[in-house]
Amino acid sequence: MARTEDERARDRKLLWGACFFVALLPILFHLPYVSGERILYTADTAQLQYPRYKILCDALQKEGQLPLWQTWLYAGSPFHANPENPTLYPPVLLFARFFTPIWTINLTILTHLSLAALGMFLLVRRLWKRVDVESGSGAVAIGGAMVAACVFSLSMWTRIDHLNFVAYGATHALIPWVLLATEALLDGPRPLRAAGCLGLLLGFQIQTGGLFVIPYAAISVAAWILFLGLLGGRARALRVVSFGLLAALTAALIVGGKFLPYREWVAVTNRAAVLDYSEAVGKTFSTGSMGYWDEVLGRVIMFTFFGTTIALALLALPLLRSGVVRLAFGLVICFFLVALGTPLHRFLYDYLPLFDHVRNADRAWSGVNAFLPILAGLGMCWVLSRFARLRERPLAASIAGGVLAAMLAPLLAYSFRFEPVLKHPERFSELLSRYTQWPEAARRAGTEWRAMYVDRTTPENRNEQFISTALEVETPAGYLGHVWPRDLEQHLYGSSAKLTDVQRFRRRSTLSVRYLVSTTKAPGRPPAREDIFPQFADGDDVIENALARQRAVEPSVVAAVYGDDDCKVAYAILDEGTTPLLECATLQLRADRELSADERAGIDLLILRGPSSPEARQTVGAMRADGKGERVIEISAEVSDEEQARVLLLVHDKLAIDALKLEPSIDRLTRRASDSTLVERSDAARGRWLVVSEPWSIYAGWNVVAASGASLSIARADGISSAVFLPAGEKSLHAEYAPESVKTGLWLFAAGVIAGLLLILWPARPR
Repeated sequence: MARTEDERARDRKLLWGACFFVALLPILFHLPYVSGERILYTADTAQLQYPRYKILCDALQKEGQLPLWQTWLYAGSPFHANPENPTLYPPVLLFARFFTPIWTINLTILTHLSLAALGMFLLVRRLWKRVDVESGSGAVAIGGAMVAACVFSLSMWTRIDHLNFVAYGATHALIPWVLLATEALLDGPRPLRAAGCLGLLLGFQIQTGGLFVIPYAAISVAAWILFLGLLGGRARALRVVSFGLLAALTAALIVGGKFLPYREWVAVTNRAAVLDYSEAVGKTFSTGSMGYWDEVLGRVIMFTFFGTTIALALLALPLLRSGVVRLAFGLVICFFLVALGTPLHRFLYDYLPLFDHVRNADRAWSGVNAFLPILAGLGMCWVLSRFARLRERPLAASIAGGVLAAMLAPLLAYSFRFEPVLKHPERFSELLSRYTQWPEAARRAGTEWRAMYVDRTTPENRNEQFISTALEVETPAGYLGHVWPRDLEQHLYGSSAKLTDVQRFRRRSTLSVRYLVSTTKAPGRPPAREDIFPQFADGDDVIENALARQRAVEPSVVAAVYGDDDCKVAYAILDEGTTPLLECATLQLRADRELSADERAGIDLLILRGPSSPEARQTVGAMRADGKGERVIEISAEVSDEEQARVLLLVHDKLAIDALKLEPSIDRLTRRASDSTLVERSDAARGRWLVVSEPWSIYAGWNVVAASGASLSIARADGISSAVFLPAGEKSLHAEYAPESVKTGLWLFAAGVIAGLLLILWPARPR
């Protein structure tokens, strides 16, 4: 029987009202986050996310551009290239363009909690129409979908992903939207429009930065397309092949905006190779501390509120005749097995891309957490359909579902050990007042120097990146995700051998670290304050490192090394306490770099390590022809103890004496923007090597030009810094970070967005 226009208008009003209810519900339980002051200090929100969003907000608001490079942490490093940074995710960019970092974080959290609820509501409502083909009880769809929305948006796992990890929460929230677009592609009247929506959603989901959620979201979509599309009959299979490829191409173009710079950058990080399996499996749903199954049960109870969401999901068992329900149950079981760290996880690690770069098997609960609400919503639809009075009364069925959702909401939102922390975020201004040593170190450092902790501890126990970025003082340490520069770690902390105090201070000096916060309790110092977490994060003293170099220096003497890719010779010279650090620098030359006559004139010692390239041999020959043969040393690639002694002897006898007779020239470094630096010198009478305490040399994409416009090459200096030869007459240089990979990636991203919009807007008749 056809419905009247009044009935259709009533149904539309009911649908809009239900959408408003489910979108508002999670916000009502997170009102403390409607603030630009509140932040979770004890969690990743402050430790990891605050620096990330401050860098993003500063670049967009102060520089009017995307943050391709950031200066606060790691002594500077690529920012856009890191896939965990949401530099191309539209909602975050919108918030960061106009709001403070904390407002941006909290608006991202609240928006995606609402999106999570709304997406799950619309998905379950649509799926019930697929499941309920025969009985015609569509009136109960809104009621069951409201329960699903509540379960998904207020479960403990969802809330932790949003409130703690932020980016992970955004990725998580988009899962039902992606499945909704997939459903529209398989069965909807406008598959071309659905393909555009699916491509945009998939691309943007990857751009959110939730790396450890993306693989499980990808498995969910792939399983949906495989079992309900390719194996769901000829018509659906044809749709997948024709329209699904358009969606995949659109998503691939959008992802290219990050993928190209990421591939260029990751090679110099600790994630260049695959993870060891022990690190990949990481945390599982049992640490074994309470006994395997006791621990598993405790985790399941916590994330399902004493099994409530599991019980609701089991209501869908009578619907197992439907392929959607069977698939959802199957994915729940598979993801749970992965979370346990079973051989299924090892299989994914061995054969599925991305899994060998993702830590912690327990992240598979993201998949469980996404499909339990689907089953719970469908199960509740089935229960409501058992009542004759509700089958034909949409309003009554909606009220029943809304009441049940309202009853479940406080139970899900106010439970378990995380709740006090999540419920009471701290005030940002009060956090800053807890620190006394870091503000003093930042004040002394200003823009001329860097600061960091004296000792080495894990970032999780320090929040160094939080306080340094909050105070706007640069540091070579910190934490911006699970990826960090491998060479910088070696420079600051050594490899397997522990550095002595003298070596640590000397290496930090090359990065202009002058002020260091000590956390070693000094005699007479007051005990640790209980209101500061982590303990001793503020430190108890500020130590000045008198050896620290200025940002830009023209050293008195220079030692250059060919074949020193691991910087073994450079560190042998640098770490030696008798080498005058302020006056002497080492260069690690590329094998294919032949020095000009002017560049050779600025070299006081040339070391050839291991097999030599033609360019290196030519430079050696030219040095000897210049009458500097006694200052050329050839050693083996292994650098034996005797060879190292020869090098140090020459450094002591010649370089150290020469250095003490001459004064280094101090130049002026000015930041024009995060990715643009100007260095000016007062004396341009002769060509000299200029050493800058910036890690430009280890990253592709830095371009350096002299004031005349001449392009200048970058060499590595003292293991991690950068050196540029300024010819006579050149009074300044300009360094800019502009990788071609970023430019090409942004064009691909724009092409993907345009393609998705064209697919959505393309005029097409319903099919």
